[in-house]
Amino acid sequence: MTVPYKKTPFFRIPYLAKGAKLSETEEAKAANIIENQLLASTKGVKCSVFQDGDYRTIDNMDGTWTVVLSSTGENIALEGVINGGYCYSENPVIWENLQSGQIYYLYAAYTDNLYADETAFSPISRIHKVQPSIATYLLLATINTMGDTPVLDRYPDGKVYGTDITLHVTDHVNPHGEHLTQDTITLKENLYAEVETDSGTVTSPMLLANGNGHLNTAARRKILVAEPLTNGSEGVDIDVPNANTIYGAIAQERCWEGQGPTFLVGEIAIRVFEDKVRVYNSGEVGVPLTVTVFYLKTVS
Repeated sequence: MTVPYKKTPFFRIPYLAKGAKLSETEEAKAANIIENQLLASTKGVKCSVFQDGDYRTIDNMDGTWTVVLSSTGENIALEGVINGGYCYSENPVIWENLQSGQIYYLYAAYTDNLYADETAFSPISRIHKVQPSIATYLLLATINTMGDTPVLDRYPDGKVYGTDITLHVTDHVNPHGEHLTQDTITLKENLYAEVETDSGTVTSPMLLANGNGHLNTAARRKILVAEPLTNGSEGVDIDVPNANTIYGAIAQERCWEGQGPTFLVGEIAIRVFEDKVRVYNSGEVGVPLTVTVFYLKTVS
């Protein structure tokens, strides 16, 4: 007498009972049920980032750049989903040979081994953005090497962070990430802006549009972050494309895990032009900086 397979109570996944003989048909059924439920659980979330660490740029001194994504004290280098498969890396993720004069989209790409090995993804750069419908590419960052100093954006349009659905419903701070692009928004009550002043943060209501139907200036203020090296009294330029008005900038020595402060920057001075800022320092040349520029973007 043939002993039948047992089945799990909910999905009815067959498994060997004591005395049952191995059955190709039942094993295939179990594998298909498991695969189907995995597909169902990731439907609509085939590509997303759970967490990513610190991005930094390296000048290779030959006209090319390298971007390194590494772990921090809080986050590992990368955890997420690519093409419905789990991806994970505690080791640095590296994009190399990024030529000057380009804008690169930095991806983690699916490979045939990813479903069996969560570390088997490939760092890939593209000068053209991959269509969001192509789920084999997970967008992580962009780098603009058109100017003298590369500008890296770790929150580009199209980057998706995945969060627990319950957390998403109750999360009132950036539930859709730090950047949001929306064709139409209907606002029933108020829109507020937080403005930093000498006396602290002030929350004030914003006018949504002026008489011409354009967003007012408060709604169009932008922040640009660049990572140049100091250049002493000659200064280093940070280009701000499409800037209408540059309000100012701050600069400080850049540190990361394994690279503590050198305190060799000295005093910093910043000159603001119409379309760029120039950062001078009284100390050493070649010290990594983080420069944050506050500006108003031109709106046609």
